[in-house]
Amino acid sequence: MQSISLDAAEAMTGISRRTLWRRVADGELTSTGKDARNRAVLALEGLQGWMQGYTGLVFSAQDLHRLCQADAGDAQAQVDMGAWLYTSPRAVPRVENSQPASQPASQPASQPASPVLAAPSGGAKPW
Repeated sequence: MQSISLDAAEAMTGISRRTLWRRVADGELTSTGKDARNRAVLALEGLQGWMQGYTGLVFSAQDLHRLCQADAGDAQAQVDMGAWLYTSPRAVPRVENSQPASQPASQPASQPASPVLAAPSGGAKPW
């Protein structure tokens, strides 16, 4: 059974630690004890739907394996997951205000304050 730390589960689902523990107590999620680094871990099978909803990405078996490697401290897996999550439709921040602070509100901005970041389509995986 694949598991990730409570911290990783919080980051991947957007659900607070307290709510995750409440869902373990209610039987919705399974705690699988502690990992080698003495961190509380949760079974991935109960988290996948929330992870997909929060990130907007569908996780394959290979993706879940890579996530487990990243959570265990594998530096290359962390880089790979970070790059893939950055391309997520929901993970990239969008600039709402394109009016530079130095320009009065009555004058239209000729240039946005910063570029609007957009995720590449397809969510290409680096692995």
